[in-house]
Amino acid sequence: MRDDQPFLDAEIDLNDYLDIILKKKWIMITVFLVLFLSGTLINLLTPTEKYYQATAIFENPRVEYLPDPNPQMRIREILNLENTIVIFRSVPFVNTLFKGTKLKISQNEAQRIIQNNVSLKKIFGTYFFELGVSSKDKERPLAIAQEILKKLEPIANDALKKYILNFEAEDIIVTNFRIFDPPVMPDRITKVVPNKKLRTILLLLMSGFLALWSPFIAEFFDRRKHRQISQFVKNIDT
Repeated sequence: MRDDQPFLDAEIDLNDYLDIILKKKWIMITVFLVLFLSGTLINLLTPTEKYYQATAIFENPRVEYLPDPNPQMRIREILNLENTIVIFRSVPFVNTLFKGTKLKISQNEAQRIIQNNVSLKKIFGTYFFELGVSSKDKERPLAIAQEILKKLEPIANDALKKYILNFEAEDIIVTNFRIFDPPVMPDRITKVVPNKKLRTILLLLMSGFLALWSPFIAEFFDRRKHRQISQFVKNIDT
C-alpha cells in the first residue's frame, strides 16, 4: 500500500487541476479569444515593409609569402572581416560615402544605413566577402553597394601598398582588391517586415499559454476571497 500512495496522490492532484480547468473553462476560453483576436487585429493593421537586397562578392588584398618563412603566417590578409567592418562604420568613411553622388543621402542617414541596412560576411573557406545592402526602394541597394565598393577599393589598395613598403621579403604574391561578383538590380523581395505568419504562430502559443493559466489564477483569487470572508464572519461571531 505504501508503494501505491505517491501514485494515488499524484492522480488526485491531477484530478484537482482538471476540475479547476473544467469549472472555469469559460474564463480560459474568454482569455484565449480576447488575446488572440486582439493580437490578430493589431497584426493585420500593422503596415508591412518590403525590402529589396543587392549583393556583391569581393576579395580584399592579401600577400602570400614565397618561400614560406613561417607556416602560420604564409598568407597575410591586409584587411580581414573585422578590419573591413571597422572601416565601414568609421566616421571618415561614412561622411565621404555619398559625397559627389546623385544619391541624396545625408550623413545621419548614411550612418543609419551602414548600421542597419548593410551586412558583411566572409564566405567560409575562402578569402571572399559578401556584401549585402537592403532597402525599401528597389533601385537604392544597387547604388549604395556600388558606392561602398568604389570607396573601399582605394582604401584597401593603399593599405596593401603601405604593407609592402614595410615588408622585407621579396618573394611574394600580391592579390589586389577586386570585385568578383558585382551587384545587380534586385529582382525580388527578400524580406517582409513584420513577418506576420511568425507573429501569428507566436501569438497563438502565447494566448494558449496564458489562457491555460487563467483558471488557476482565478481559482487562487476565489479561494483568497473566500478565506477573507470566512475570517470576517468568524471575527463577527466571536
